[in-house]
Amino acid sequence: MAAFDQFAYRFAKLQDLMGGQLFRRFAMETLAEPVEQTAFIDILNLLERYRYLPSATPWLETRRMRNQITHDSAQSPAELTVALDAAFGMVGEMAEIVGAIRRRIGE
Repeated sequence: MAAFDQFAYRFAKLQDLMGGQLFRRFAMETLAEPVEQTAFIDILNLLERYRYLPSATPWLETRRMRNQITHDSAQSPAELTVALDAAFGMVGEMAEIVGAIRRRIGE
């Protein structure tokens, strides 16, 4: 269970960092978009328009998964296994997004 807790914590931290800081800062500093007071969904749509996100929808699903694995302690072991497997797949998608942003910053 300790390994699950560590993964859940780090998954949530990465998702929060990307959604809470990276996306907004990238939009403002690199894309020169005035998003200081913009709703998060609009920032996701902006990143989708610039093709840094394939779609805003998977990111919203990642957020839902973050909430599920960090807050739903009443899940059965089978439900936790399914959630953990889905979250592992999402980590790869998150890494691709960070890679695309890093490549853009490096230009």
